[in-house]
Amino acid sequence: VLFVIARTDAVDLKEKCSRAKRYIDEGADAILVEGLDSIEEVKEVRKSVGNSANIAVNLIAGGKTAPISNSELSDLGVNIVNYSTPCLFTAQFAITKMLDLLRNGDGVLSEEHLETVSLLDNNSLLRNSLENTLESRS
Repeated sequence: VLFVIARTDAVDLKEKCSRAKRYIDEGADAILVEGLDSIEEVKEVRKSVGNSANIAVNLIAGGKTAPISNSELSDLGVNIVNYSTPCLFTAQFAITKMLDLLRNGDGVLSEEHLETVSLLDNNSLLRNSLENTLESRS
């Protein structure tokens, strides 16, 4: 299954809405409007694409969009929330921490590394994720 999320990449709200409408009209499954400055802008995007279109937002701590809950976004008509960058930043922090431990410990895996995710923990996380994904598709 291919699900197309068309990204507007416009600065001006009027242009964001215009592009979003065109993308939906051309058959995009959803639109992603980057850098929404306010709740009012989310409402304007929803108004421009109608109630049946899927709207995605990209959230990052410290980004243009103020902190907002999934419930609030849903109430505004947002269907998809992307948290890719916060997850990436968290992963990078953990990688850097592990590399520092290895560098400072001359590459020896020690008791200090037990605080990290073990192979067993990792496999369990992957298995649970796969099971949840498969379950959601049935």
